[in-house]
Amino acid sequence: MNANRFLVVGGLVATVCGLVVVGFGLMPQLGAVAFSEALFWPGSGGSGQSFSPASQLIWVVMGGVLAGWGISFTLLARAMLNNERAVATPLVLRALATGVTAWYVLDSGGSALLGAWPNVASNTVFLALLLTPLLLLMARVQAQESLPVSS
Repeated sequence: MNANRFLVVGGLVATVCGLVVVGFGLMPQLGAVAFSEALFWPGSGGSGQSFSPASQLIWVVMGGVLAGWGISFTLLARAMLNNERAVATPLVLRALATGVTAWYVLDSGGSALLGAWPNVASNTVFLALLLTPLLLLMARVQAQESLPVSS
């Protein structure tokens, strides 16, 4: 398996793991406490405690970021795997924009469901800072591609 295929698989695994982490944060009854205690403190026997709202928020934020990164890696790796060099810039921009959007939807959506409105507000500021330049660059690249080639 070549490096690009590993990146595709890695991106898909990160995306799925991120979605699972968001699910654990939103629905701790799925066993997130037992899972995290087993993962981070093996052999502890478990505390039998549940997540606080702050802990749930942390899981949602972590999962949103992880899924967003996973989507970006997957899209970038698939482009390289297919040798789409002629459209690399639009693909890179689309991958970054999609990753940022996934992060925002998952992180902010989960935060809103948990009542963490200050996190939604700060995420919105970061979304504007990240997505606006990406969309402007995407429009510029698209405009350049539609220009006639001079000989």
